[in-house]
Amino acid sequence: MGPQTVGLIVASYGRLAGIRARPHDFRHAKASLLLNRGAKLEEVQDILGHASPETTKVYAHYTVSRLREAFDVYSRTMDELAAEMAEAG
Repeated sequence: MGPQTVGLIVASYGRLAGIRARPHDFRHAKASLLLNRGAKLEEVQDILGHASPETTKVYAHYTVSRLREAFDVYSRTMDELAAEMAEAG
């Protein structure tokens, strides 16, 4: 089965479900999911095989909760981070 056939099958099932669906939509959704679960942009870039992080940034649709989490983590003081690392270590 070739890429065109897969695309047609995915699209036809999407129509049956009342949504637009293409194989690339699944790639996009997986990349967004990885990023929102904490994967680094560079990791997702490597998974997708992109030469440039700018290409991967197109997939960076972060949820508000993920942005809040990142803000909280990276806004910690050095003392807070050191205490956390000591607890984990």
